Amino acid sequence: MRQTVIIIIIIFLVIPDFADASDSSNGCGIVSGKIHVWRTRVRTEGSRNDKDVIVYLRDISGNSYSAAAQTVHMDQKNLIFIPHVLPVRENTSVRFLNSDSVDHNVYLLFETNGESLDLGTWGQGKTTEYLFNEKGVVIVLCKLHLEMAAYVIVLDNPFFFKATIDKETQSGAYSIKDIPPGKYTLHSWHKKLKMKGSPAQITVEENQTTHFNITITKSKYAK
Repeated sequence: MRQTVIIIIIIFLVIPDFADASDSSNGCGIVSGKIHVWRTRVRTEGSRNDKDVIVYLRDISGNSYSAAAQTVHMDQKNLIFIPHVLPVRENTSVRFLNSDSVDHNVYLLFETNGESLDLGTWGQGKTTEYLFNEKGVVIVLCKLHLEMAAYVIVLDNPFFFKATIDKETQSGAYSIKDIPPGKYTLHSWHKKLKMKGSPAQITVEENQTTHFNITITKSKYAK
C-alpha cells in the first residue's frame, strides 16, 4: 500500500512537467539575430530619429495568411507622430488621434503606386481611422506642420519584428517567433539605409532557432 501511494505521488509530480514541456513546443520556429550599422551612423534621438528597423519574412513556400481585422493607434502629440514607425498587417485600421491643442491633418503618401490621400483636419481629442489593406510603405504627414512625418509599414503576414538601434553600439537585435516550418526570404526596412546584400533565404525548422545577422548601410555600400 505504501509503495502504491509513493508511485501515485511521483506520477502527480512528474506529469505537470511533461505538460509544460509540450505546451512550450508548438511545432514552430524562431528566426533571430543581430543588426549592425556599417560605414555610417544613425540618429537615435529626437522626433525624427532613424533608430527603427523592421525585420520581416516573406513566405516562399506558397502559404497564405488571412489577417483578422484589428485596430492600432498613432498619436499626434507635441507636433510628433507617435510611434514614428508602425508595422502592421494587411487589413489593419490605424486610428489617428490629435492630442495637441492645435489642429492637425493626416496626409498619406503610398510609396507602392505614388498615390496620396488626405484624411482631413481636426482638433484636439478627435480621431479618424484608415484601413490599410495593401502591403507597402505609407508615409504619414501633416499638411499643417510639415516637420511631422511617420511611416506605416504594411505586411502580408505576421512574421515581423520592430528593432531599435542603440546609440552607442550602433547595433540592435531582432527575434521573430511562432513561424511555421518552411522556406522564407528575410528582409529589412529602414527609412534611410538598405540591407547589405540580397534578401537572405531562410529555412525554418520545427522547434528550432535560425540565426541570421543583418547589416544595414548606405545604398552605395549595400550591394
